[in-house]
Amino acid sequence: MPCGVAPFADFGYHRYPANPVLGDKVSLGLMVERAEGELTAQLTWEKDGVSMPALVGQRTSSSNDGRLLYVFELGTMDGLHTVNYRFTATDETGSVTTKPFGFKVLKQDVLCGPVRLLRGDSCAYACFGQLLLCLNWSSGLRITTLSVEAEVEGTEVDAIHEHLGTGLVLNIQKEPFTWELKRYTKSLVLVEGSSYRLFVDGEGSVHRITYRPVVAGTHIVGMGERFDNIDQRGNQLLCRVVEKFTRQGSNSYMPIPFFFTDQGIGWHSSTRRRLWFDASDGLCLSFETPLTGVLTEEWWMTGDPETQLAQLHKLTGRAVLPPKWAFGVWISSNGWNTQAEAIEQLEALAREGLPATAMVLEAWSDERTFYVFNGAQHPPLDQEKPCTYDDFDFPEGCQWPDPKGMAERLRAAGINLILWQIPVIKYVDPAVEDPGSQLLRDEAYAIEKGYCVTNDDGTPYRITDGWFRGSLLLDFSNPEAVSWWFRKRRYLLDTLGVRGFKTDGGEFLFDDGARLHDGQTGETAHNTYPGQYIAAYNDFLREHGTQGITYSRAGHTGAQTQPIHWTGDQLSEPSEVRAQLTAVLSAGLSGIPFMTFDLAGFAGPLPSSELYLRSVAMAAFSPIMQWHSEPRGGQFFPTKRDWWNNDRSPWNLASFYGDERIISIYRLFANLHMNLLPYIYQEAVHCTRAARPMMAHLLIDYHHDRNAWKVHDQYMLGRDLLVAPILEEKAGGRLIYLPEGIWHDLFLGGILTGGRFIDYPCPLDRLPVFVRDGAAIAINLNEAGIMGAQDVSGGVGNDVSDYTRLAFLCFGNASCEFEDDLGNRLSVRGRRVVGTGLTQVDLIDANKAGNDCLVFGRGMELVSVTVEKH
Repeated sequence: MPCGVAPFADFGYHRYPANPVLGDKVSLGLMVERAEGELTAQLTWEKDGVSMPALVGQRTSSSNDGRLLYVFELGTMDGLHTVNYRFTATDETGSVTTKPFGFKVLKQDVLCGPVRLLRGDSCAYACFGQLLLCLNWSSGLRITTLSVEAEVEGTEVDAIHEHLGTGLVLNIQKEPFTWELKRYTKSLVLVEGSSYRLFVDGEGSVHRITYRPVVAGTHIVGMGERFDNIDQRGNQLLCRVVEKFTRQGSNSYMPIPFFFTDQGIGWHSSTRRRLWFDASDGLCLSFETPLTGVLTEEWWMTGDPETQLAQLHKLTGRAVLPPKWAFGVWISSNGWNTQAEAIEQLEALAREGLPATAMVLEAWSDERTFYVFNGAQHPPLDQEKPCTYDDFDFPEGCQWPDPKGMAERLRAAGINLILWQIPVIKYVDPAVEDPGSQLLRDEAYAIEKGYCVTNDDGTPYRITDGWFRGSLLLDFSNPEAVSWWFRKRRYLLDTLGVRGFKTDGGEFLFDDGARLHDGQTGETAHNTYPGQYIAAYNDFLREHGTQGITYSRAGHTGAQTQPIHWTGDQLSEPSEVRAQLTAVLSAGLSGIPFMTFDLAGFAGPLPSSELYLRSVAMAAFSPIMQWHSEPRGGQFFPTKRDWWNNDRSPWNLASFYGDERIISIYRLFANLHMNLLPYIYQEAVHCTRAARPMMAHLLIDYHHDRNAWKVHDQYMLGRDLLVAPILEEKAGGRLIYLPEGIWHDLFLGGILTGGRFIDYPCPLDRLPVFVRDGAAIAINLNEAGIMGAQDVSGGVGNDVSDYTRLAFLCFGNASCEFEDDLGNRLSVRGRRVVGTGLTQVDLIDANKAGNDCLVFGRGMELVSVTVEKH
């Protein structure tokens, strides 16, 4: 495969470089999966239609799974050649020849001209010899690059000077070609024609465009979920979906071509192809392009961070609000591969007095079809009819003897069921294990009907390497394929009441030549496939009338329309937990409002008790508090119940370390999360409307503060809570930056002035959280009026359909606008509450001692107030 699976991995069978440029030395890799006896590999090739001497492959080191690797050296490309080639492998059983491959050698060219500068209706065209550049200011500033054959018209001019409002001025000059966006006299972005580089073939077709905009600003943030840095100044990034197991570094499950700077200028591109972002020396943007039509499309935006995020959502889709239960406490482990183990977790929650609103079951299915419970028996299932629960028998003693009863028990306990999914028709090597008759029937039917992604020759595309290697990918751009897929899964909603799907994976479409039903090739579909897959599951839930969610790790532009996402796979190590926070904050700065993580990581050895509790504290002050664990025997080995219990549950950690303190401190924070659910949901409503991230980097609210752009390990949970997690080992506290204003210490009480750094000691049972002065924090208070206790007296349960006592924790001259999913619309102003819904609420003065309630061990005054109706 010429493009290989880079940057996922280098397996040794790609073309290097994938798209050669004049002067490059070209080598071709070949992998042979199996051979009998002696093997030879040969390359037949031609250059510009002329046959070249055949080449014999040189054996390179074998892969660790027995596959044989060969390399062929084509030498230096000394002209703009067209090269075509095939491989032939011969062993004792005969010969096999591959399909043809080919490439065109490119050269780097400068942008010539412009020949003409035309002024149209709220737009301008710069017409060059190789392409056209269109600048459109009818709504914002949109820049498109068009192939040279595009027809345009306008009045020929030498320069354009256009006022765009709010002090913005666009200047375009023909000779030498430049365009510049200014605010009054300050340059925000300057682009010179001389900075463009085009990579063209012998016919003059453009394959790649690179240019160097001069952008105002010291700090650059965005570019999607990023694990290594939030400020991208000085970094080089590839905007391409990558699945990497742990230690993601510069890779991203969810890259997004969007950034903004501290000088109020931002950028977004609609490209789904490979995009290189290089801020190591100024800024350079490089695009892979189609050969005709619109080659690139970009927008330049202005305003404060929230304004620019709102513009991004206007272009790419408004964020969708998840249901309230999804913002609660989730429990999960891949090791729960039986109904008995799932029920054990339910019993443990009750035994320890711990809340949960969702349970994720990953190892529930037969690991073949991913729609049949493991151990279920059934006749051949009709491909044209929906599966029903009655199609299956669940023998006594099987892994899941009564899924319906289990689902009812979870529902009665207030826990929503989420099931794991993967978008593949799995390949199972019959020489290793039995694939099962239903899987083989499904595979044959999907191939016959054309329901899967295909290669460029029409044969089924199979995942090239890595996870689920050899499996088929369902084509979610094909409506008939989608209908067939969900017919098999509808019973999960109809009978079991499943409320969501963990839509894992989706990063597997590696081959640029692959084809989808909607006309896309792998060049764009690699990045768009996860969104199509996840959108199909969201549509499935919505069409069924289920107020559910998908829980995904992969995505690209527009991922905010398909909540919720998590940071994928991290080890239980301090550096990895810090990377989780970096990923959440950077995703938020790229338009993703609802992002979460596996607290304390999910892979490798169990986290230390210190790391676990510090991560528990951070997770409590995040949109979703969730723990999860990899398979019992490790990520790539069979689950073995009797080998090792690696669950990240508080009771398992407490047992492992012999430390009951883990359960009590976990209980404190889990109950706090449920106390705060009214506030969290209220802020989630605001986030969907304002394009604001739920866990917001300080620069969102304090973009005029230089320090806010440099502090990358604190965040605002909603608009009123500043959270400073402690994620360094053996740290008894940390240095915290408080922006300008008055702040209230949530756990300890007391008032602090901002605009400074403070040293803050903090034991494991607390978290540095500061409340903005004037805030009224909506909470669900239990009947005893206790919040912030380690024992069960502080519990408020997991009922999201009502409040035990809706209260507002008031700091200073407090006010807020409260809105929920139960029809309550309340305006709090001091000691007055006006609105609709509830007739009475509680107001707690967080700064006034009293005996009416106990919050974090401090007695406070509580007043019950009658709600004044509008």
